[in-house]
Amino acid sequence: MFCNQCGKEIDEGARFCNHCGASLEKIVVEQAPKKKRKVWPVIGSILIVIVLLTGGVSAWVYNRPINKISRAFTAGNVDAAVALYNDVESEGEVKQVVNMACEYAALIKESYLNEEDDVDYRITCNTLDKLDVGITQGNKELAEMRELVDCVEASCTNYRDAQEQETEGDFIKALELYSAVSEEDEQYYAKARQAMETVSDIIRTNALDKIKDYAKNKAYDDALQEIDSTLEILIDDEVLLAEKDALETEIINDFVNSAEAAVNEKRYTDAFDIINAALQKYPDNDAIMAVRSDIPDEAYLIGTWEWTCNLGDYVDYFYEEYGYEGEDMDLEMTLIMTFSEDGTVTMTFDRDDVIDACFDLFYEYTYFVLEEEGISREEADLVIEYVYGMTTEEYVYMMCQMAFDEIEKEISYSGNYKVEGNKLYTDAMEYYEVFTVSGDTLTLDLPGEYAGMEIIPGYSYPIVWHRANSLMKAEGSI
Repeated sequence: MFCNQCGKEIDEGARFCNHCGASLEKIVVEQAPKKKRKVWPVIGSILIVIVLLTGGVSAWVYNRPINKISRAFTAGNVDAAVALYNDVESEGEVKQVVNMACEYAALIKESYLNEEDDVDYRITCNTLDKLDVGITQGNKELAEMRELVDCVEASCTNYRDAQEQETEGDFIKALELYSAVSEEDEQYYAKARQAMETVSDIIRTNALDKIKDYAKNKAYDDALQEIDSTLEILIDDEVLLAEKDALETEIINDFVNSAEAAVNEKRYTDAFDIINAALQKYPDNDAIMAVRSDIPDEAYLIGTWEWTCNLGDYVDYFYEEYGYEGEDMDLEMTLIMTFSEDGTVTMTFDRDDVIDACFDLFYEYTYFVLEEEGISREEADLVIEYVYGMTTEEYVYMMCQMAFDEIEKEISYSGNYKVEGNKLYTDAMEYYEVFTVSGDTLTLDLPGEYAGMEIIPGYSYPIVWHRANSLMKAEGSI
């Protein structure tokens, strides 16, 4: 028999346990009970093992580089993320970290674009550079982010600088800077577009005020220059283009009125000057060409004409006449004929050019003549120096001047002229010359049986003169 309290064996029939003192009156145990197994201690041991195992696994997982990197990005510690990247070994985890870096870069970029206080341009660039150098290494997505950030930063700078220039009154520079604000700059692009309209209005208004002042004072070139320079800033501005059309109409009308007045007053030189200036600006303008058609034929002669001929044949004759065998040479002489609107005409020649051209001839001929008299060159120089008090070169040049003084008397002419149709009468001619003016050339010929008459050896009518001071530059003839 056993005690139902302490389980120890007691005497048969005992009322109390002699071990623990418990009452045994109601308990009768026929046999010793089976000893129960204690379950909880076993379960507890199992749980302890499981906890130890799972705790170790969790610690291992927690301390993996990729998880540390994730926590570093969450904490905003880019340096730590970059440092830990070297511990990542598997290709799959490398891709995960690159994706984390791109996501973090995108977050920083958006923070910069939204102008968050703790993320400025310098921080953004430093972060993107660290991620690219330390993790992504030339990633296209990151490169595009950096490019966008740089673009927006430049855009923001342009906008702020434009505001400053506008405040200081440099509206042209302000417009240039506002136009440089990028469309990617969501913060300032729309504002810049609006500011451009405001600044453009100011530039346009200022230009129009200047243009009107210039036009009022007939300073048309300045007015056109102001329009063109402003159109370089406000390209294809409709208001300015319309103003230019109106101004050019005013300019043409002014040309026409001035030219008509000159023609009516027979101030043909003035009329030609006005018409030429107008045609240079507005070629073939009908209104200007109509005024030109009102100018009488004789007016087209007005001005200075030049004809260049070569007197080489005369030089050869000079050689032969005096037995001097010099070298053949060209001796060009330019005749100059001027018709004035008062009905006078003059003829002369460019004597300085001729003297320079024939100096060598006269110089050598001087020695030739003296050598024929038995005087050497050295003796000739001494004689000329003694007699005239000058060098041989100076003596020859003086003689050239004297010779062409005489030639000038023969060639030079001053008289009157008149025109009847295409007939030109001058005091110097016994008969009239037929003339034609075409652009800047004047052709003179003789009528009937005199046509083709020789003037000087090698030259015959018709003679073609070229205008020296072109009055009528437009094409056309009378």
